[in-house]
Amino acid sequence: MSRARSVLVVVLTICCLGLASPATSGAGLSAEATFSQNGIIDVRLSPKGTWTAARAISGNRDGLMVRHNAANVIEPLFASEQRIGYFLWVDDATMIVAVHVANRLAYVLIDVDHANGRIRATQSRSKSRGFLVSPVATRDGEVVWGTIAGEHTYVHRLSTQELIRQGEEKTRSGREARLGDVMLQIRGVIDHWVSDTEGQPQVAVQSDEDEIRILRRKRRGKAFDSVYSYSRSDGREKLSPISLVSGSRRFYVLGYAGENTIGLHEFDPDRGEVVREVFRRDDVDVTDVLVDPISGEPIAVESLVGGERSLHYLEAFAKRNAEQLGALGTELPVESVRVRAVSPDGETLILHHIDAQEPGRYLNYDASSGRLSTVGKWRSDLDRGDLANTETFRVASQDGFEIEAYLTLPKAGEAPFPLVVMPHGGPAGVRDTRLYNPVVQYLASWGFAVLQPNYRGSFGYGLEYSEAIKKQWSKAIEDDIDAAVEHAMARSEVDGDRVCIIGASYGGFSALASVVRHRDRYRCAISINGVSDIPLLYDSSDMADSKRVMDFYEEYVGDLETERETLEETSPIYHVDDIETPVLFIYGDQDRRVDPDHSRRMMLMMDLYEKPYESLEIEGMRHGPSSIQWVIVMRSARRMLTRHLLPGQAFEMDPDVGSAGVGRLKHRLDLDF
Repeated sequence: MSRARSVLVVVLTICCLGLASPATSGAGLSAEATFSQNGIIDVRLSPKGTWTAARAISGNRDGLMVRHNAANVIEPLFASEQRIGYFLWVDDATMIVAVHVANRLAYVLIDVDHANGRIRATQSRSKSRGFLVSPVATRDGEVVWGTIAGEHTYVHRLSTQELIRQGEEKTRSGREARLGDVMLQIRGVIDHWVSDTEGQPQVAVQSDEDEIRILRRKRRGKAFDSVYSYSRSDGREKLSPISLVSGSRRFYVLGYAGENTIGLHEFDPDRGEVVREVFRRDDVDVTDVLVDPISGEPIAVESLVGGERSLHYLEAFAKRNAEQLGALGTELPVESVRVRAVSPDGETLILHHIDAQEPGRYLNYDASSGRLSTVGKWRSDLDRGDLANTETFRVASQDGFEIEAYLTLPKAGEAPFPLVVMPHGGPAGVRDTRLYNPVVQYLASWGFAVLQPNYRGSFGYGLEYSEAIKKQWSKAIEDDIDAAVEHAMARSEVDGDRVCIIGASYGGFSALASVVRHRDRYRCAISINGVSDIPLLYDSSDMADSKRVMDFYEEYVGDLETERETLEETSPIYHVDDIETPVLFIYGDQDRRVDPDHSRRMMLMMDLYEKPYESLEIEGMRHGPSSIQWVIVMRSARRMLTRHLLPGQAFEMDPDVGSAGVGRLKHRLDLDF
């Protein structure tokens, strides 16, 4: 890495302050627009509400802007061609920014000041190889910082100036000097900390290959005791610490706690068990918890209901902010809006709103005036008016198991529409939602209806739904997909004679398995980094490096030693002679999860049996394509879909995105990365 100081002129193109998004032209959306990351992707209020900071992305540049709320003055603060990991306020005038540099995080401290109508900012880089435990400390301008040395993790309380010096000052032996107060040391590496309102770590999560342990700090002193442990392979027993219960040694956890769905509970470390259910639904899991950064108390729980975000604000927060939430409810459905921050006087709320037709926008709610204004939008290259609606339906599978699925119909054009079936990857622990999906919206804009079945094993529907996936590759999973497809094909808006299937990873496996099952149903299939040979996963995959993952695969997919014949019988590569459907294989040459040989061997077999196929190998693509690679993938996929589902219709190129049509902000920035 070069040590030379570089001066970059950085241009941030962001959508904020009500500036318009560009209009689109042509028959459909541009893949660049649907997969674009441009715009505001995070907003944070300073502890006293003086400042609002926003993270913005424009092309390959990632940066921060800040607004002095009273003066309504906005300036860019920081920009880099390296990606920002996170940013947090240390106090009301200082932010810490973590930037990805050379496979690690580098930390930048930014101090902001407002005087004479101008915002001034000073930046300092820390050379510490430590990590942030908590930005909250007993005094302004301090952080709680962690370092690892030998077999121990050390936690320090540092001033921001000491943090800047850390990594530079050495002891006589040449080691890095441990600056600041050492609050505690603990044997081993800690995966997760939960701290109190003064930044003191109180709960820790520690893990090895087989077991996860939850540790609680003793009533007196710096030592921690193990208060709960569970096997990595037993999801039923998993508990995830969230925050502390005020005035108590108890803490909040997410987990099943003996029920079928994940809920929010109180855990008593002295008894080593869950003692109270705070919130749980019988139909779906709690998937996230919003925590007040000042009090440390949970303020809301989030679930996905019918594929949409649904927030339940807990009683204490709802009572304290009843007037604001009530007034907000006249503008937006409160259950779909995350409260990201509240000013100390309760007059300013920073909100985040997403749904199927809103990729993400941040809002400022002023309780005194009742005014709701947009701070910024993510995916600012998109015109929200072009996005199609997604609806939910439930259907019973062959064995009576009920699944949820989503159908997106084109906003323009004439029904009945051709159907694209799109099973998700995973297959375990993953799911689709009704929230914005760039693949779905891109295809729908070009006249294709899109079906997303949340087959058994999909995340968020409870333990029974999750475990029903065991050893069901190409069996009950495909039965679930078939049930959803048949339901969609029966709709008057869908042309059941024009259907293709597309998927990535397990979704690619499902696409291949489906055309083995159905010689005549699908006009084409597209496999993106798709599995074709299950036994090959056990030999040529980064998952094979982990005993824990392989144990999971033995339980959920099959034992290679004792069930190899069944796994081969399940794999599409051994049934190429049954395929009559044209297939497009898209794969990356750097995929370590699903080796490129899954596609290459499948193509050799297609050649052997003289089956129709096309292929696209993308240089440098890993298992998860980048935004630019997704553009290449989806344009190729749409060309295939157009040929087979829209016969006689010429393939049209994507419209030119052109200028983003939003404010351009230039900022000269000194970086020493």
